[in-house]
Amino acid sequence: MGRIKLIQLGKYYYPVPGGMETHLYDTCNQLKHKYDVEVLVANTQPRTVVQYVAGVRVQRMANLGEVFSSPICPTLPNHLVKSNGNPAGLIQLHLPNPMAHISYLLARPQGRLIVTWHSDIIKQKWLSKVYRTQLYHLLERADCIVATSPNYINHSPFLNKYEHKCAVVPLGIRVEKFRASYEVNRKASLIRQRYDRPIILFVGRLTYYKGLDVLLESADRIPAKFLLIGTGPLQQKVQRLVDQNGLADKIFLLHNVTDDDLVSYYHACDLAVLPSNERSEAFGIVQLEAMTCGKPVVSTNLTTGVPWVNRHGETGLVVPVNDPAKLAEAINYLLKNERERIRLGENGQRRVERHFTLEKVTQKLEQVYHQVLNGGMRYNDVPEMNKTIAS
Repeated sequence: MGRIKLIQLGKYYYPVPGGMETHLYDTCNQLKHKYDVEVLVANTQPRTVVQYVAGVRVQRMANLGEVFSSPICPTLPNHLVKSNGNPAGLIQLHLPNPMAHISYLLARPQGRLIVTWHSDIIKQKWLSKVYRTQLYHLLERADCIVATSPNYINHSPFLNKYEHKCAVVPLGIRVEKFRASYEVNRKASLIRQRYDRPIILFVGRLTYYKGLDVLLESADRIPAKFLLIGTGPLQQKVQRLVDQNGLADKIFLLHNVTDDDLVSYYHACDLAVLPSNERSEAFGIVQLEAMTCGKPVVSTNLTTGVPWVNRHGETGLVVPVNDPAKLAEAINYLLKNERERIRLGENGQRRVERHFTLEKVTQKLEQVYHQVLNGGMRYNDVPEMNKTIAS
């Protein structure tokens, strides 16, 4: 008997950067050893190409552009029909991604459907209203809905209606990538010498939901240097605010940090901060990266997976959303208490090893596949499966 066909319907794929893209790439590289994995995603150009990326077949569909952050790929339904040759197989659809969703409904492929819900549609609220009926239709049809945290199930206006068939499978990371080698430590030492003060690290896209204005407002109250690693649509605005408010000697925007050098920045910093203020920040995988490096995290109390990943008083501190005073207070408390930073950092490392390694996450995902392929998710299975995940 051949291996089970697993079609992954995503938005983009490695080397295109992004949290969903990295997650899909990492999990496919694990799953390819047991499943016949095929990835269908958008290309960054108006032509279709088929490639093998680390042994995984990837079809990149001709992309005519984006509308509301969704790629337009007219040939995707046709390619989905051609790829769907095994009716006993699995189709995993990653949302939000209206193009992939519409393609699935048009193609009506055979096979069990798993919907991985990365985030609600937050920014385009009017689109969510128009699109709502189709989303409910898809969730009704799904054999299982995978959410990345129990918080998102509880607070999403879509998922809480389908709690009975939601399974929690968090995002995971390759912990070996973040270990401190001789070279990582050498570069980290040079970074600390260069900035010569406590270092607060922010890693992420410079975009509307990251709470960067809150971070800038808190900076004057904190005796430290802030390193902001990332690019995005707010890059010029953030730099302008830094200059206008006389913060150029405290806040440094670093746009060209390689993945290898990023590890050294994590090890060089005193703590990491994630001041996000919109539910578009559904999980905050950078928290796991900092925790793996033994660094405490200061994050915000969003109704998403963010405060579920970073446990207040256990792996870091969680502060109210949009409160620069509380943000500064939490950061200053940790800067003054080295022993507490070490305790929280060590707890964070243990939490990642226990629940968020790529291997642990893949095992959890395979458990979902097994349930779906053997009669589907039953109401009593879901809470039992979710007991094994981090509380």
